[in-house]
Amino acid sequence: MTRLGELAMVTAMIAAAALGGRAAVEISASTEAARTRTTAGGKFAGQAVTALPQEKKMSASRMVSLAPVMIVDEIEPCLVFWEKLGFAKTAEVPEGSKLGFVMLARDGVTVMYQSRASVVKDVPAMAKEPSRMALFLTVTGLDEIKSHLTGAPVMVPERTTFYGSREVGVREPGGNIVTFAEFAGRQN
Repeated sequence: MTRLGELAMVTAMIAAAALGGRAAVEISASTEAARTRTTAGGKFAGQAVTALPQEKKMSASRMVSLAPVMIVDEIEPCLVFWEKLGFAKTAEVPEGSKLGFVMLARDGVTVMYQSRASVVKDVPAMAKEPSRMALFLTVTGLDEIKSHLTGAPVMVPERTTFYGSREVGVREPGGNIVTFAEFAGRQN
């Protein structure tokens, strides 16, 4: 499967998680165009999305990395979740007697948290926005990862998908959904 096909599947998964439904992906082998749609309870719940067959190239710039910043009421309960998965703090900023910001990393994957109190001081308009997201992590060793998820509410029970992943999704202490997906035959 091409990167475009994988992108379409991940897009469908994130949309489905946000809507509490399931995802369907159609890929045309002749054009590599992918169409995704989400359904909830077997009914059409969203608009069709068409992925472009190629990415737009910019001459002088490039994307270097992407890391989510999750805004939560309290960072400390979220640390345990990630530390059990082998993530380590790489930066932290105190906010009074608590953490205002933290960055965690493992195997080239970075996640960040900022407390709502810190956001109020930093960018007040942003603090008023609702803040929930769904993360989709491609992993190896799903069984080992699952052993570290004890106590996390299961949002997506373990399943094998039509696009070839075995996955499980949980709610982390900040309220965000994290799906861990292992693709058969993938070593890295």
